Amino acid sequence: ITTGERSDDTTTFRLLPTSVSAVYRCTYLADNTDVPLVPYAKLGLRYDFWWSTKDDGSVSEVGGARASGQTAGWQTVVGISLRAEALDPGAAHNLAVDFGVEHPGFFAEMMWADVSGLGQEHRLHVGDVTWSAGINFEY
Repeated sequence: ITTGERSDDTTTFRLLPTSVSAVYRCTYLADNTDVPLVPYAKLGLRYDFWWSTKDDGSVSEVGGARASGQTAGWQTVVGISLRAEALDPGAAHNLAVDFGVEHPGFFAEMMWADVSGLGQEHRLHVGDVTWSAGINFEY
């Protein structure tokens, strides 16, 4: 019976994205000039596992069917990395000698994922555009 009132139940949606990608990093500029930028791109296949759980941790049901599944798709990433060894050459040398880290740096990237099933029936479309940034290490 649908009453239109808000339920006191709590549901949780979980998503586990997995992917396999080919990566191209254009290191020519950073290796051969004083410009420490490394642009890169990734293209790959993606497969997301998803499920919804109830308060007790069991998988939710919608219309008698389990609220769980997988969705296939693809993703592409464009980004840029800034090699940081120019900030502290001594520390960069120590990282290379002690840990084998050749180029510590910072990165920013945009990912576009079209995880809409690749022709699957009864799929959940979970793709989106996301931005991320962080620290990277080249070995």
